Amino acid sequence: MTRGRKCRVEEEHEIVSHDGKEQPASLSIYFDVSPDAYVLRLHEYPHVSFYCDKHSKVVQVHESTSSPERSGHSGPAETLRLDEVTEDAVKQRVLKVLKAIYA
Repeated sequence: MTRGRKCRVEEEHEIVSHDGKEQPASLSIYFDVSPDAYVLRLHEYPHVSFYCDKHSKVVQVHESTSSPERSGHSGPAETLRLDEVTEDAVKQRVLKVLKAIYA
């Protein structure tokens, strides 16, 4: 939490299920999450996620500005080449979502 805004970072490692389906590695930042330590439906909160597509060598960005209390949008935002994934690029995507939910 910084400047009074709650957030939660979730990291998922790449896994292959027993039936051969791949789940890519990802990092998600959730905003204004419930005061409860355990949130059953974390995906319902505003967030930005970065999914690594190792086969295409790109990072898929997904954003959501909706929450249980209000509507918004949710879906794929863009695709970044690996050389475009920088600290500034991540910061820009995070700020875009924050501006949308706190505007």
